[in-house]
Amino acid sequence: MGKFNKINSAGNYALNPNLHHTHRWQQLSKKFKQTKCGLCANPFHLHDELRYCDEVHHILPQEHYPEYFFYWSNLVCLCADCHKFAHRLYEDENSLYFKIFANQLDKISEVAKKFKHDGGSKNRKTKKENT
Repeated sequence: MGKFNKINSAGNYALNPNLHHTHRWQQLSKKFKQTKCGLCANPFHLHDELRYCDEVHHILPQEHYPEYFFYWSNLVCLCADCHKFAHRLYEDENSLYFKIFANQLDKISEVAKKFKHDGGSKNRKTKKENT
């Protein structure tokens, strides 16, 4: 069986819990941390000092939005404290959680629309390549 199990004809998928252990995820999270200087984004203002990014957090949780698991715009670098807080906030104060990440959610939506519009082609040519 593949990494996803199809659950309905609309194309929604159930996430295989082993995706965190795939080479693809390991490479993506490592590269994401590097581009963010390896620092916690501190979106909840839990600490005044700079902290290292211990974990890459999925803004739209994989349990409910598996189709966004590998979307770069769905990721944020967090220290262990912020990561725990993010999950508690999502469960307890869902509306506040989404207010905090509103700008990021807009980016996720834009990427998803572009992906659906062009059929998800990885081989798209840019305008420069077409000339």
